[in-house]
Amino acid sequence: MTTPLRKLAVFTGNRAEYGLQMPILRAIADDPRLDYRLLVSGAHLKESFGRTLEEIERDGFEIHHQVRIDMPEDTLQSTAHAIGSGVFMVEVQEPSDWVVLTEFSVGDVKIPMDVCHMGVGFDLAPHALGDRDLTGWSGLARAWKRALRAHGAPPPRIDLAEPSCVFAHEEELFRHALELDPATEVSPGGGLFAGFVPVAAGLSRLVAVVRALRAPGGARAGVAHGTWGPAGQGQAVAILEAA
Repeated sequence: MTTPLRKLAVFTGNRAEYGLQMPILRAIADDPRLDYRLLVSGAHLKESFGRTLEEIERDGFEIHHQVRIDMPEDTLQSTAHAIGSGVFMVEVQEPSDWVVLTEFSVGDVKIPMDVCHMGVGFDLAPHALGDRDLTGWSGLARAWKRALRAHGAPPPRIDLAEPSCVFAHEEELFRHALELDPATEVSPGGGLFAGFVPVAAGLSRLVAVVRALRAPGGARAGVAHGTWGPAGQGQAVAILEAA
C-alpha cells in the first residue's frame, strides 16, 4: 500500500524571510514523502524591491501561486491598506494590554460574541465597555470567584480591602462584586484617591494590604485589587493573610 504524501503550503512575502526559509524549503522539496505548494507574494513581486521572485526560481524552486497585493509604497499605512479595502486594522505600537472591542453588529453583519473581544472573554473586559453595564462590575466578580477557588480553603474573614478605584462610585461596585461584609474597611488610607500611582496602581494596593497585615494588632486578612489595560480590561484579585 502506497503511503499518501503529506501536503504542505509554504508562504514567503519578502527576501529577508525567504533567506531563513530557503534551507527548510530545500529539505521539503528533496523529501519524497512531501508534496509542497509554494506561494509567493508581497515584496517578491515588486520591481521596487528587486523582484526577488526570480531569485527563488534561480534557486530551483517551482512557484505554484503568485499572490499579488496592492501595496503602492513601503509605509505602515500602505501595509495596513494592503490587507484589503474596507478592512479596519488597529496596530498598537508599544507593548500593551489593549483589547479591541467591537459592536455586536455593523449594518446587516452580525459579529459573534467570542470575536467581539478578541477571544479574551467578557470577564477580562472592562466594566465600562465589556460588560456595558455601569451599575455592576461583573468582570471583577468573576475574578474574585477565581481567586476564591485558587485559595482552596474556606475564605477568611476579610478585614480590609484595597481596590484600584479611580472613581468614587467604583468602591461601592467593588464592595458589591466581592460581597464584602459591611464591617470590612475599604481603602482605609484613602486608596488611590490619596495619590494615584500611574502604571503601578495595583502594586501599590498590594503593598498597602501587606503593611496593614504587618502592623501590630492589625488586620488578619485583606484583599488587594489591580486592573490593567487603558480601560481596565484585566482584573486581578489577591487574598492575603497575616502569618
